[in-house]
Order: sequence, then structure tokens, then C-alpha cells
Amino acid sequence: MKKISYLIIFLTFNVLFTSAQKRANGRFGHNLPGVFSIMLSGVGPAYLFGDVGGQVEDQVLLGSTDWDMAKTRFLYSIGFRQLFPNNFGLKATLAFGQFAGTDEGTSNPTRGYSFTSDITEISIQSEYTLYGGPYSKIRTPSLIYVFAGAGVLSYRPNLIRDGGPRPNDIINTDGITPVMPFGLGYQYQFSSRFALGAEFGWRYTFTDFLDGVSTLNSRSNDVLSNLNFTFTYKMYGGVPNADKCNCNWW
Repeated sequence: MKKISYLIIFLTFNVLFTSAQKRANGRFGHNLPGVFSIMLSGVGPAYLFGDVGGQVEDQVLLGSTDWDMAKTRFLYSIGFRQLFPNNFGLKATLAFGQFAGTDEGTSNPTRGYSFTSDITEISIQSEYTLYGGPYSKIRTPSLIYVFAGAGVLSYRPNLIRDGGPRPNDIINTDGITPVMPFGLGYQYQFSSRFALGAEFGWRYTFTDFLDGVSTLNSRSNDVLSNLNFTFTYKMYGGVPNADKCNCNWW
């Protein structure tokens, strides 16, 4: 299963890179036009949907979901983006954060598990601009886009067991897994150099051990979800043209 997962990630990387670099029937090209930019940072609330925690009955908001608001943590990111005049773009990111969860107050409190998990991710994502952008015929400071990609995520969970023995549960201390991020983003250009934005995304992983344990009744792999607030500084402004590179540090 791991070999198949890594093969999927490798093929996805090739498709994303090739599709953004080559022009076929007027859609893609080798020219790198545009405005060079830097995304200094991204940070926002994030949550790990795993086997431990969730389903807190006394939450004021969204109590019927598997989201424990008290265990929401933050995900930090930095990276590089390059846009193309066909509304496509490439983005490489480095993201990291620490996640947490507990069985206390959930539908399974007697299990007695709690955890923290340090996570680092490197990914390449393909973007498609739905509205606005430097190549749009509509002059607007707003930019709306969708993104999807592939990457590698390392995790180091610390699992604490206060309940009785559970011989059917599988414990794993750390590892590396393929990951597939996808979501929706918005950016507002305040000037030729500065922009603020937000992304809401999910990260599907190919492991059930981000929280350190896979239980007998586990039905799916762990998933990360986050809302990322971003800040962009553009080194060069103006109208994109064919002899410049439309690049962004994220």
C-alpha cells in the first residue's frame, strides 16, 4: 500500500509540474510573465480528525460534529508561488504545527487516550484562478482560487494511555506519509505590493497514526483541516508582461 501511495504522489508531482510549464493548444507555455512576489507567512487554526478525541457533547457550537474546539491548534506555513497567464499556478509550501486531542468529555471517555503530535509537511500544489488575478480582464483587487496537490508529511505523536489495556489497538510513535492538500482560497490586494488572504483546506493523509494509535473500530485514515490567513509582499508591481516571472513566496 505504501509503494502504491508513493507512486501516486510521484505521478501527481509530474503532472502538476508539466501542466504548469508547457503550453498545448494555447493553454500552457514556457514564458514566465508577471509580477515577482513574496508570501512572508501563513498561520491559522487547524484540527486533526483522528481516532482520539472529537464528539464533545457540551460544545456550544457544532456539538454534533467530530470537532473539539478546545483542542484546535495552529498551522504555520511559508512557501513559493508562481502564476501563469492561463489562470493556473504552482505553489510549493512548508507547513508545521502541533496538534492535540483527548478522550475526556467525548463519547468514549473510558478509553483514556490523549495525545500531542508534531507535524511537518512539504507539498507542491496546483492552483486555478476562478475570479480576478493579474491576468484577468476584470480589474479587481480580489482573487478567488481553488488548489490541490501532493506532498510528504512527517509526524511525531506522543500518546498517553490512562485507561485499561487495549490489546487490539495498534500504537505507532512516528513516521512519514504521503499527503494530498486541497481547498479554496481568497486574496485581497491592498496595493501593488501588499495583499492579505485566507485559505480553507483539507489534508488527506495515507496513515491512521497521526495521533499515535489505530483502534479496532477505525474506518478511515486521519485528516487535517485548517483555515490559513496569509500575508503577501510583492517585490515588483505593475502589469504582468512576458519577460518577467510572476512568482510569490507563500
